[in-house]
Amino acid sequence: MPDLMPMVHSERASLSDYLDTLAPEQWSAPTWCDRWNVQQLVAHLTAAGNITAPHFFGGFIKAGFNFDKTVDRDLRNYSAGSPADVKARYDAIINSNRKPPGPATPRCRRNRGGARETLRGIADNHGNRKAAIRA
Repeated sequence: MPDLMPMVHSERASLSDYLDTLAPEQWSAPTWCDRWNVQQLVAHLTAAGNITAPHFFGGFIKAGFNFDKTVDRDLRNYSAGSPADVKARYDAIINSNRKPPGPATPRCRRNRGGARETLRGIADNHGNRKAAIRA
C-alpha cells in the first residue's frame, strides 16, 4: 500500500492557505456538512489529525458507544475559541501522521471534492466573491 500521508499533508497545507483568505464572519458560514459551519468543519479535520486509538476508543466508551456523541465531544473541544484559535490548532496538525483507527485501505468518497469543495458556497452566502472556491 502506498504511503498517502505526503498527499494528506499537502492537502492540509492547501486548505490552510485557503483558510487564510476567509474573513472572520465566514467562519460561521454553513458548509455542505449539514450540521457544521466552517469553524466546526475545520475543528473536525483538526480532531482527525490529533486522534489516537486510545483517545478514540476511550471517548467512544465514555459516549456510551455512540459514534455521533464521540465526534460531537471532540468537535466542541476543537471548535472552541475564535477562528484564529481554530486555525492555529489546524495548522499544528498539517504534518501530523495520526489518523483515525480503522482500515488502512482508503475509502475516500470525493462526491463533493473533499474539504475545500465542502467549503464551497461561502462567498455566495456572504457576498465575498474572492473567497469562493472554484471546483
